[in-house]
Amino acid sequence: MANMITPAPSAQQEALLERVRLKPSGAIIVEAVAGSGKTTTLRQVCNLLASMGRKPEEVMYMAFSQKMAREMTSKLAGLASVKTTYSIGLSAITKGLGKRVAVNQKKALALRDHLDSFPHVRAMADGERMEYKADMIRLLEFALMGLVQPTLEGTEALLDHYGLDYSPAQTQPVLEALLEATKRLAITGKREITFADMIGLPGVMGWYPKTYPVILVDEAQDLSPAQLHIALGSLAPGGLAIFVGDRAQAIFGFAGAGCDSIDRIIEATGAETFPLSVTFRCPTSHVDLARRMVPEITPAPGAGTGIVEILNRERAAEEIRRGDLVICRRTAPVVSMAFTLIGKGIKAKVVGRKIGEGLVALARKVAGKVPMVQFPDQIDQYDAKMSGVLANKPSRLQTLRDQLRCLSVIYTSNVPDTLPGLVAAIEAIFEESEDEITGEVVLSTIHRAKGLEADRVFLLDADRVRIPSPLEWQAQQEANLHYVALTRSKEALYLVP
Repeated sequence: MANMITPAPSAQQEALLERVRLKPSGAIIVEAVAGSGKTTTLRQVCNLLASMGRKPEEVMYMAFSQKMAREMTSKLAGLASVKTTYSIGLSAITKGLGKRVAVNQKKALALRDHLDSFPHVRAMADGERMEYKADMIRLLEFALMGLVQPTLEGTEALLDHYGLDYSPAQTQPVLEALLEATKRLAITGKREITFADMIGLPGVMGWYPKTYPVILVDEAQDLSPAQLHIALGSLAPGGLAIFVGDRAQAIFGFAGAGCDSIDRIIEATGAETFPLSVTFRCPTSHVDLARRMVPEITPAPGAGTGIVEILNRERAAEEIRRGDLVICRRTAPVVSMAFTLIGKGIKAKVVGRKIGEGLVALARKVAGKVPMVQFPDQIDQYDAKMSGVLANKPSRLQTLRDQLRCLSVIYTSNVPDTLPGLVAAIEAIFEESEDEITGEVVLSTIHRAKGLEADRVFLLDADRVRIPSPLEWQAQQEANLHYVALTRSKEALYLVP
């Protein structure tokens, strides 16, 4: 794979390569618009480094996800080592403790039980207490990802940023206790950690991983402060760090990713900036739409006009065929379209096995022990119950209702007699990634579609891509999602209201 043919560099790529030739040290940020050839650029950099005598084990490519790591392991074979920031964080923890640790997501259950030691938690009603515990565990994860100290000021900043309506004075000791319990569970006993710990504990504890002369960090716009700590801690003194990202594709702030990651990298490293503003994916008509959000994006020389067409849902269902990509801001319309296509004899799968796992967990909560024939009524009752609990959290309530609509669609499409039958129906429609979907239509939320492309893309609920938010950073991320949605297609973009 090291001998893969790499296209000749564009003028912008050549400027970056010349900087590396003349000064193979310091920090560089490559601001790359959608479809601008990030992977090609990184391979060009790796080929250049190899020609300058760098061995693969001296160049570390840091991937944002396991999927990306699998792809880049193949594409950079013989040129660089590839790991996720999670695996590098885990190695830092192992190095810091001097012993191996066990990754156990169920550790969060022990932390939830720990919350019962607080009188105000014990005094809550069951539904309120369940939601409060989930919020506090989520807040802990945000603190770990953001390397936020559980001071009163830090706690207030977290609550404000994520729009959580709790008293900072009451929340601060809870957050502090959860962080101390997290440290204790990692260091003693079974040495158990969660995925959030893999990223956050190195920064909290001051642990660092093995260092490399060169680090290449992709999806830099989605780095959390904890991930940036891991990345910079992996760079040997006098080494070269290249961060590649697109400010306008920062869409994971809800999961603790840094919304201002590019600016923080520049502040921390004094990085030089190089643009990749030419998209080799999108035709000119699509670029015109994307320019409303990213004025600097430019079509490649000779790019075609492409197609932008508005279709109603019935017409879209008739037009969708093998190889097409169907995307939507919400999950329920995607699931509904998948069953519509399946009913027409068209193979279809939804990207996101974890989404399916979340639906399975919710289905078990909703169903309880009543006969499955009453499941639609159970959905309505659960919606009514949680509407009160989440009255001050409109974003969370909207997400829950989207999940409940998914369950309703799946139940109506299959009418299972038992809960295991419903679980099987949910599991059958979801796959982990598009790599596992062959000979079928790929359907995805926009969040999961980042990095995907297709000749033809159908955008469902095209008039409702952005979910309004009173929080400025969330509103920006909704605009970023819109940009991602408009830049997935290579030929035809069908907008389905």
